[in-house]
Amino acid sequence: MSSTGIKGTIGYIPPEYGLGSEVSTMGDVYSYGILVLELFTGKRPVDERFKDGMTMRNFVEICASPVRIMEVIDPSMFSQLEDDGIEHGDISVDERKKIEYCLVSVVALGLACSVESPNERLGMTDVAAQMHAIRKR
Repeated sequence: MSSTGIKGTIGYIPPEYGLGSEVSTMGDVYSYGILVLELFTGKRPVDERFKDGMTMRNFVEICASPVRIMEVIDPSMFSQLEDDGIEHGDISVDERKKIEYCLVSVVALGLACSVESPNERLGMTDVAAQMHAIRKR
């Protein structure tokens, strides 16, 4: 099914739909990837800072390493720890490494889902398997 007008929410519509491609599950994977990035960054894909070629995906991709991951992660994700009286310095090195691994892994998964080419995206079965593997680690 192809449609004359692009349908969907701006920022979540996969690039191929703008080129006239048919709606597909790979488009859903793209949207899922953008949603994951939004959840972990606390930024919407249509945020005013994303202009002149900069996208939320590019922004995240620049910092998707253990060394820089906290630069893109929404600090409010850790507010419950602070509410419980746990400060950044109270977290052991091992716990911090596990948190960073989880964050980097989930963000990398969001990036893998939202690559421009639908042929390079993971299938949802693989996405689910990777999410389970991240959770188990």
